[in-house]
Order: sequence, then structure tokens, then C-alpha cells
Amino acid sequence: MKINDQKKLLKHIWLYKHLFFIRFETDNPKLMPYIKALNIKSRYKRIDYVYDKICDEIDAYYSSCKLCDFKKGQCVLHRTKNLNYMNGCCRLCLHQTDHGCPTKNIACKLFLCTYA
Repeated sequence: MKINDQKKLLKHIWLYKHLFFIRFETDNPKLMPYIKALNIKSRYKRIDYVYDKICDEIDAYYSSCKLCDFKKGQCVLHRTKNLNYMNGCCRLCLHQTDHGCPTKNIACKLFLCTYA
């Protein structure tokens, strides 16, 4: 089934629940991640795909808005208070590296200090 707008996708989403053999197609780049997720028939693989996609979108959002404004490993709060802490809120995390967070954890990605 070819779907090129969001209204049509929402209208025909019930087909996905009731007909396991149906596959959606689209030419719309905005709908591509949704269609790809719907076409993954394994529940666990679909959840894994959606989780990874959400983490990628959160990373893309924070990289474009410069919320913590890291410079030389220090966030804007630690620079204004002249603290020697590196990596901001994540300084105590076991997974933290010099190049940012290597893990895909939604809870950590959505956490912000009160200053931010």
C-alpha cells in the first residue's frame, strides 16, 4: 500500500494491526522512519529500531541547539561557576568518555540540570 501523507497513514493504520502480511510504501521522506518501523514484523526488532531512531533524533536535536554549550569538556554552568568538573552532569557516569556518551539511553539523554 502506497502512503504519501500522514492522514492516509493514520486512516489505514488499523490494517497493520489486523493484517500481518500488509506492507506499506512511501515516497515522503518525513514518513519513511514510520513506514520502516511498521514494516518490521518482529515486535522486538521493531522496538529496537524505534528506540535507536528516537535516540538519534534526540542527539540531533541537542547537537543543533547547543543547550549545554560544551567547550573544552566543560558545560556552560561549570564555566560560569569556575568549577573544575569535566563533562557536566554526566561526570559521574561509568560510560562517559571524552567524546560524549557512547550509549543509547533515553533516560540519560532527556535529563538536564536545572541551569539548562
